[in-house]
Formats: sequence, structure tokens, C-alpha cells
Amino acid sequence: MQYRLLEILLRWTTTTLSARTLAERGWPDGPSPSQDKIRQQMQQLRQRLKEVGAPADFITMVPRQGYQLNPRYGDGAAGFLGEPPTIGALEGAAGKPELHHSEAHRAFLAEMAKDFSWLSTAPEIMQRVGEKVGHYLAITNCVFVEIDEAQNQAVVQYTWHTDEMPDVTGTYRISDFITEDFRRTAREGHPVVIHDTQNDGRIDGQRYAAFNIHTSVTVPFHRQGVWKYLFMVNAALARYWHSDEVQLIQEVANLTFLRLERAYAEQALQASEAKYRTLFNEMDEGYCIAEILFNGEGKPIDYRMVEANPRFEQLTALSLEVALSGRTMRDIAPELEEYWYEIYGHVALTGESTRFEQQVRHWGRWYDVYAFRIGAPENR
Repeated sequence: MQYRLLEILLRWTTTTLSARTLAERGWPDGPSPSQDKIRQQMQQLRQRLKEVGAPADFITMVPRQGYQLNPRYGDGAAGFLGEPPTIGALEGAAGKPELHHSEAHRAFLAEMAKDFSWLSTAPEIMQRVGEKVGHYLAITNCVFVEIDEAQNQAVVQYTWHTDEMPDVTGTYRISDFITEDFRRTAREGHPVVIHDTQNDGRIDGQRYAAFNIHTSVTVPFHRQGVWKYLFMVNAALARYWHSDEVQLIQEVANLTFLRLERAYAEQALQASEAKYRTLFNEMDEGYCIAEILFNGEGKPIDYRMVEANPRFEQLTALSLEVALSGRTMRDIAPELEEYWYEIYGHVALTGESTRFEQQVRHWGRWYDVYAFRIGAPENR
């Protein structure tokens, strides 16, 4: 447990982590130890590090906030002032690792894939991903951006953020924030890693700082070879991003945008179906879809209606409840003339559309009918 706690602190060197956050980062797939257990183990870890040569304040306690590696001891706490203890000594002090980061990342991705199975709308997906990635990587905001390079426009569709970060949802000029070098990398499909936004020539550091963004990993997503979206992971403090973290963010972005594409397609389909249903229900003409039934010799002998609109009910002697009950027409309306079966059967067999006028004598009505086949020949 102590090695895992040390590993978390080494990874998020510029972030103060509470006992609760340490438990969430170290045991993402649960069950996690109690906060009291975390505090007890941190106390023992600090003592054991001291025994192998680490300064007493190598791990500092920030009142009411949590624990952090002391930034005095090297760039991002990567080493000590003076002779540092070896990694082997640190591992010996903390014990053998119980869970490597790669294993934790795989568990995180598996949990996210499980979430995708029940999330349905794009806002739900973006909110869930932002929240989970934010807590897991101890960052301060996640941003989903739609890109239109031709219009030099970036539309921030959704932002998950902590209280210290502003909501950046809105429309921006791409050229105000990034350089051509950044764009070129994104067009090629590669992530753009910014350890410190105030010391990277690929971006406008002042504009990033205005949104309290001091470190960032940006992953582009392409649709049909065109750069279409960005997934941005940002934090309020400069930070060194490890390669496995960048890879994790890439995998999260790819999984998320594929799921978002599906959600957008489902949303468009639902909208299309709603328009179709409105037209279907409000049109003046009666409309029905029928399944034609044939005997072993390929002769049409009956049909069954599978869909019909309200106007169909008004124009015939059949209620929709009866017409769509699953019963065949010979059962529902045995008085129907034979030529109805012959005409519909011919259309289903040949695919040749036809317009005709015919009478249902028993109903005392004439009909102007246009019949056509829907789908492939086997779907008759």
C-alpha cells in the first residue's frame, strides 16, 4: 500500500492530494481503504523514507488539503537537493508495488467502457468522461471541442471543471490560441503535450492563463481523414506528463469520440424517425406496409399488414387495432376480392411498382392505389 501511495505522489507531483483522492487514484476499481487507513500508511511511509535518507519534509502536509511531494527537492520532486536515495531504496522502504500504473489504466478503461453501455446521449457521455478522467488524473478540467478549420473556428461543446476553473463553453478563433505547428501536429493525428503553457511556443500562453490553464494534453480526433474534434485535459498547475498518462488520454479520447459519433447518429436517427412519424400520421393518404404470403409454388395467397397510419383506418372498414393484430387479411376480411392478392403479389415478386383503381364491393368503396415493393426481393 505504501509503494502505491508513493507512486501516486510521484506521478502528481504538483498536486496536493487528500486522503480521499489518494484512495480514489490508487484503488480505482475498488475496494479502497478508508481515509484513516490512508493517513496511517502515509505517516509510516514518511518515516520509512526518512530512514533511507529522504529529507523529513520530502512529503509535506498541506493543512485541510492533503499531501504533496515537496517541490524544493528537484524539478517536480524528481530528485533531492544533495544525494538522493536510489529508486531501489525507495521501493525497499515502501514495499513491493501491488498494482502497476498500466494495470490501473486498464482497469480505468474497462470501467469506462462499462459506463458507455448504459450512457445514451452525448451530454451524458461527455459529463461522465470528464468527471471520471478529472478525478482519476487529478486535473481541473476536461474539454470537448468541435473543430472547423475552414472557418478557423473551435466550438467548445462541453466542459467538466472544478470550482477553481471557469466554464469555457463557447466559440473561439483557433488562430487566437494555437500556432501552425500545433495545427500540423493535430492534423497528423498526434497528441499535443504542453507541460507548461507559459513556456511553450506552440500556444498563446496568455490566453491559456486567462482560463487558468497551465498544463494541457490535447488529443485530436479525425472523421474521414479530417481533423474534426479535440479532447483536452488541463490543469491549473504546470505538470510533467508521463508517456503512459498521454497514452491513457489518447485511448480515452478515441473510445469517447467513437461513442459520441454513435450517440450523434442515434440522435439523428431519432429525429428522422420523429419527422417520418409526424408525416406518416398526418398525411391525407392512407398508407400501409404489408407482408405478402406465398404458397410452395410461389403464388400469392394472403398478406399481413405490419404498419398503417390513422388515415388508412378512416378510408377502410378496418380499425388499426384489427388491421395490425397480426392476423392475415383472409382472416380479417374474407370478402376481399382475389385481385387484391394477385396485384400485391406481382409487385412483391417483380419489384415493379403499379398504380391502379379497384373496388372492394363489400365495403362499397373504390380506391386509387399506388403499390411498390420495399427493400430486397426476399423482403416481400
